Amino acid sequence: MIRDLVKWVAPGLVTVVGGTALCLGLTSANIASDLSGRSLSSMRSAGFAWADVSLDGRDVALSGTISTQAEADGALVRLASLSGVRSVAGDVTVAPLVKPYRMTANLVDGAIVLAGSVPNEVTRQALSTRAGVSSADLQLRSGMPDRDVWLSGIDFALAQLSHLDQGQVSITDLAINVTGRARSERDYGDVLLALSAQVPSGVTIADASIAAPFASPYRWSAVSDGKRISVSGFVPDGQVTDRLRMADLSGLALSTGVAVASGQPDNFVELSQVLVEQLSRLEYGEATISDGLSQLVGAAPTQAIADDVTRKIAQAGSIVVLDPPRIADYWVSATRQSGGVIVFDGYAPDDATRKALSEYPNADTQFLKLGRGAPNRYQSGVDFGLAALGRMSEGRFALHGDVVTLSGIARSGSDYEALVEGLAALVPQGLSLNTADITPPRAARYDWKASKDTSGAIALSGMVPNRQIKDELIALSGASTVSALTYASGEPNNFTSAAETGLGLLQWLGEGTVAFDGSGWLITGTAKSKIDEGAINADFTTRNLAASGWSMSVAAPVGSAAPVVVAAPAVEPEPEPEVTVAEAPAVTSAEDTPSEVVDPDYAFSATRGADKSVIMSGQLPADATLRYFATITGGETISVSIAPGAPEGFVTDAEAGLRALVRLDEGQVDLANGNWSLKGIAPDEATRDAVTAAIAALSDGKAWTLAVDVPVVAAEPVAAPPQPTTEKVDTAACIAPLADFSARNSILFQSGAAIIAAESQPALDELAGDLAGCPDAIVHIEGYTDSDGDERLNLALSVARAEAVVSALVERGVTAARLYALGFGEANPIADNGTPEGKRLNRRIVVKVLDRHY
Repeated sequence: MIRDLVKWVAPGLVTVVGGTALCLGLTSANIASDLSGRSLSSMRSAGFAWADVSLDGRDVALSGTISTQAEADGALVRLASLSGVRSVAGDVTVAPLVKPYRMTANLVDGAIVLAGSVPNEVTRQALSTRAGVSSADLQLRSGMPDRDVWLSGIDFALAQLSHLDQGQVSITDLAINVTGRARSERDYGDVLLALSAQVPSGVTIADASIAAPFASPYRWSAVSDGKRISVSGFVPDGQVTDRLRMADLSGLALSTGVAVASGQPDNFVELSQVLVEQLSRLEYGEATISDGLSQLVGAAPTQAIADDVTRKIAQAGSIVVLDPPRIADYWVSATRQSGGVIVFDGYAPDDATRKALSEYPNADTQFLKLGRGAPNRYQSGVDFGLAALGRMSEGRFALHGDVVTLSGIARSGSDYEALVEGLAALVPQGLSLNTADITPPRAARYDWKASKDTSGAIALSGMVPNRQIKDELIALSGASTVSALTYASGEPNNFTSAAETGLGLLQWLGEGTVAFDGSGWLITGTAKSKIDEGAINADFTTRNLAASGWSMSVAAPVGSAAPVVVAAPAVEPEPEPEVTVAEAPAVTSAEDTPSEVVDPDYAFSATRGADKSVIMSGQLPADATLRYFATITGGETISVSIAPGAPEGFVTDAEAGLRALVRLDEGQVDLANGNWSLKGIAPDEATRDAVTAAIAALSDGKAWTLAVDVPVVAAEPVAAPPQPTTEKVDTAACIAPLADFSARNSILFQSGAAIIAAESQPALDELAGDLAGCPDAIVHIEGYTDSDGDERLNLALSVARAEAVVSALVERGVTAARLYALGFGEANPIADNGTPEGKRLNRRIVVKVLDRHY
């Protein structure tokens, strides 16, 4: 009844009041605006915040939801009491009161499910029929806060659901809660923007938890080129990128092109940071995360960094695949041991290559490490080296840069020849080959032979240690040489010099052989002439070959005496008087014998000056003759050409003339127009008589022109120095000490000079003391050099050094007349001149004592 009263009475009251107000002169529009404001103000001031007032002219309609009818009636009465109100109509909903006032909206399978409180049926219908709503469990309840604000909050909250594929929104009083996952990256940005900047006035965001859109598979990667790291893929939020920028990136720049997405694996944030930090330590690489799998691949600059990165990534549960570190000095080798095992060492570019090498027969690859930086021709170089190693019983190949080095022992002579001679043509393009240390197989019994037939052709057979020596011996044997030489190691000491000596001796024979049978050297055959017979005998004796294990059996020319046989070991023949040919024989040659055509202009001259030096000029038949004559004259200045056409008996006559010349104070011996002459000044009459007697005793029937005088002096004549005789003396006391002294090579010289080194002075004192043990014996001081440099200069140097030793001994009281300085230059090496040690041993002074007195 009260309600009806208000409904019907109140309008009349309002009309009266309104008419009065109208009389005050207000216009309709102004009345309506004023009345609306006063109505709302009245409702709020009276505590009717729930009331919603609308006007139609001066007619007022009241709506809203309230928990009691009495409160609704009170609101109607108050509105009716306002001046200007003509009538009041009420459409108030009475519903239970609820606090807090709450409504929720859930996304279920893409549709919206509503639940909670609404103020009236109109609102309930509007929400239930809203697009996307599948069900609405909405109850009419009073207690709603500010209606307009609440409704704007509801619209805002429901609008956010359009950006989500799953989630919930709710409004409690005027506070909104939003949780869920964005449909897309754009939706994610839109909802975050709305929640931060588009919330309606009067509404607050109590909680917002929006996940990025879901990604499957969830992929993330970081790529480094050693200068910059580029990150792409998905991250759960922007904070992950910020964290990566703050990580320890070893000074590398970081660029990102990521998308925000959910669905990341557990521990994604920490794992991505570990991967990026370790990636920055590599020369290059990539880190990836794909759902629950993570991996780091690349290359570390050193093995230590590779090990540390591997340890840290493995601790994070990721897979690590690192290329081997870069090797600056890249090499690989394979060594075939005597048992056939091939041991690899050095580096392989990858594990596949190392595995392939391990499958090689008898391969041991435990020492083969992985490393980057292999040369471009690595594989072809290794294949080539292993093929070469297959020809060796023992050996090693190494690839260092672009150089392949081979060393070892060939399986056979043919393998050696293929390795040394044919292999160079098979070297892969871009590589070079070094085969300096390959030796042929060792022979159980080493043999070698050079045979000369009656035509003068030489055939070589047997074994040689290498191609160089083979070529040298073939060249020395002559253009018509036939070779059947094979390669083998195990040659005797000084094989090359011994073979060359044998070939030199062979030239004196019309036919014959020189051979090594595994135990000693033997020369056999028939001499070309009587002079050749004497020459080969003298050469054999001078070189002391019998003491070195040589044997010789040489027959005299047809019609001469029986063969001369010298067997090893042998006693050195006793030297004859100084002026005879056989006293100091030297290496000669078949060229010393007369040629078939004698040159009538053949000339030779030797001059001894006041300074005791001898200058030879003119022509000699052979280098061997030159070396021989140099030992007689002391190896002084030489100006001689080698030419054929020497007259019969040239060597014998020239030798006798030179031996006579060196006994003169000064003089000259000449061959001119086929005639020999000797002139000069003898130190005394005895010397003059001895010299002229020696020349007169020559048996070749030639006439010599002699002009040897003695100086005229006013003083008492000086007695001639005692001349050596053939009377034997006891040399036993000094033979052994002198042999030991010579073996120690104690006398040293300044390089390239005949100046005795200061540190050799004690050795000279020792030598002088040793010579005191045989004060009457003749002593030969023999100088030798190595093979470096010019042969003639070496000969002169050896004589000068021998003379320097003689002078030093004379200063120490050794009688000068006992001492003879002889130089042999490069002849008679005792070691291999191809090695520094061998050269050192060949540079020597040898002291020999003869068992006769002076």
